Amino acid sequence: MVTTSEELPDGPITLHVDPDAVGVSDRRDAGRLRRRRRRHPERRARRQRVRRRRDDADRVGPGRPKSIVETAASLPQFSNLVAAVQFASRDGDLVRLLSGPGTFAVFAPANDAFDALARELTGNASATGDALLVPANRALVRAVLQYHVLGARVLRAEVPAGQPIDPVLAGNATFTVNARGGALVITDARHRDATIAATDVFATNGVVHAIDRVILPPAH
Repeated sequence: MVTTSEELPDGPITLHVDPDAVGVSDRRDAGRLRRRRRRHPERRARRQRVRRRRDDADRVGPGRPKSIVETAASLPQFSNLVAAVQFASRDGDLVRLLSGPGTFAVFAPANDAFDALARELTGNASATGDALLVPANRALVRAVLQYHVLGARVLRAEVPAGQPIDPVLAGNATFTVNARGGALVITDARHRDATIAATDVFATNGVVHAIDRVILPPAH
């Protein structure tokens, strides 16, 4: 028998604890919980989804939780990306998709990446990202943006390094991600590299990873 004392306002009180009895009730409760979980796996999965959505909302930060589009719009380094999504949407479809309840991972090029792409494609050393947003380029910009979207929330730790990654909106086009010198580097379908500069920016409908170069699907 173990005896402990705790000082209370009305004087000392002695608690008696039987070591042989400790944990019996807990073990019984744990056994019942395991049996309930085995009987109702769908309830456990539903609770896990709710907890994941709640955790994601907590990670987004203070204020009203934001979708991927709202998150990008709130960060000045993605203004070119937001303009490109609006430009390439058909009756707002890409905006609605990335604002809706689905679960996505978006590899988001920063403004400098769009400026570099404009220089790469136009051959004009002073071109900026808005030079891409002309009617003749609408289909190209749309295909490029679709190549940056995965149909699941994939965190940095979950990126399948060295394996083909299939963007949900890009048909059969794939790209790969490999670790190099402590960084994750994307190699696109045209053998161009982009470094993932920031990871796991959470939104209500997925996660955003910032990249330093626009990745391109195969040439057609």
